[in-house]
Amino acid sequence: MRKPDDNFHSAPAPNGYYYDSVQDKLVADPLSDEFSELWNGTAHQNTVAFRKVFAPMPDDTAKSW
Repeated sequence: MRKPDDNFHSAPAPNGYYYDSVQDKLVADPLSDEFSELWNGTAHQNTVAFRKVFAPMPDDTAKSW
């Protein structure tokens, strides 16, 4: 964020891609247990953040109206 890299430029410029990075290997097999943990963990974090920011109703975590 503080130091420009290959992905710093706006849309018409091509982005750099880091082949064989840890993240690239993690998503290479969408049926693996590691990918499933990443997917579900990300979904959980997004759900918690959404609930905190927007307080949607009805919600599974609501104890009373």
